[in-house]
Amino acid sequence: VFGPYLLELADPLGRTVVEWDTNWLLYPPWRRAKHEAFVRRKHFHLRAEGWKVHCVPLGEFQALAGKEEKLTFLERFCRQHRLDHLRLAANPASERDGGTRSAEM
Repeated sequence: VFGPYLLELADPLGRTVVEWDTNWLLYPPWRRAKHEAFVRRKHFHLRAEGWKVHCVPLGEFQALAGKEEKLTFLERFCRQHRLDHLRLAANPASERDGGTRSAEM
C-alpha cells in the first residue's frame, strides 16, 4: 500500500510497481470509465512521488494461446524492464511434482 493505493506487484524499496496497461478492461462495462480515471490518476501520483510504473500490455497477453507463451511473454517483459528481482525463486517442491518453470510473475 502506498497512500490510498493498493500496489499488488511492487518493490517499495526500489519504488517500482507493475500493473496491466489497461486493467480497467477487466471490470464490468458500467465501471470501466471510473476505474480508468482512477488508474490514470494513481499512475500520475505514483510517478510524481518518484515511483517507476511498468505497464504490461494486457491485450498482447490475452491474445497468447497457452500457458507457455504467456510465461515467455512475462519473462521477456521482466528482462526488458530489468524486473527480474521481482520474480519468485523456484519452488523445489513444485519442480519435483513436474513443474517445468522456475518462477512466475
